[in-house]
Amino acid sequence: MVIGVLGGMGPQAGTDFLSKLVAATPFTCEQDHLHVLLDSNPKVPDRNRAIAAACGRPLPCFFNQ
Repeated sequence: MVIGVLGGMGPQAGTDFLSKLVAATPFTCEQDHLHVLLDSNPKVPDRNRAIAAACGRPLPCFFNQ
């Protein structure tokens, strides 16, 4: 199983999430941890500006870049 994480809400948010994921994962050795791919993309449009815009969603802007 692979868990994919789309980041971009700030680098600290990605590291915070991974720390919480590791803490919540039961393991007895390193190989028991989950396979995680984190794409921390700082180019995700500003959520606050998207909320204030007509559509209010940053996702359409993300795919148009």
